[in-house]
Amino acid sequence: MFTDFTSEIMSYPGGEKITACMQCGTCTGSCPASHAMKYTPRRLISLIRANQRDTVLKSLDIWKCASCYTCTARCPRGIKFTDIMYILKNLAWKEQRKEEDHNIFGFYSSFQDLIQSRGRMNEAELILRYSLKTNPYKLLEFAPLGMKMFLKGRTAIVPPGIKNKRQLQEILRISQERGGE
Repeated sequence: MFTDFTSEIMSYPGGEKITACMQCGTCTGSCPASHAMKYTPRRLISLIRANQRDTVLKSLDIWKCASCYTCTARCPRGIKFTDIMYILKNLAWKEQRKEEDHNIFGFYSSFQDLIQSRGRMNEAELILRYSLKTNPYKLLEFAPLGMKMFLKGRTAIVPPGIKNKRQLQEILRISQERGGE
């Protein structure tokens, strides 16, 4: 299908300009999460261009992006790096890549499952789904906080639904078929 990882990334909206990167480091210097990354934004672009697909998609660093768009706003070449990070997350999630820390994958997949099934966020259900995927005993730690949130009306046992849930599910299904665009 694709001859290399760079071509694959370029096939998605937002990834078209990845080859324009001149490795100036503005993205990394601007990133508020780069201090916690093994592979900084600049390094991730380099790995993509070096066809290191497995290294990138298994990396914990793609999940650390804060989606602040600072890298995108400051890039002198107009590379939409935040969009590239979403592309990478969607590819890793779609392929069920288990990165260095399964907890982040568990959170991301729990979030995706919740949106697909309910059409909206519900913190209590997100914590339940996440804990069941990663460590069910964590529910005991979350219980006091959950009770406080419930008593203050900040969360509901049965969350409200959305209108046209089937329409949203169809949009999500089409998006997944197209590779998570």
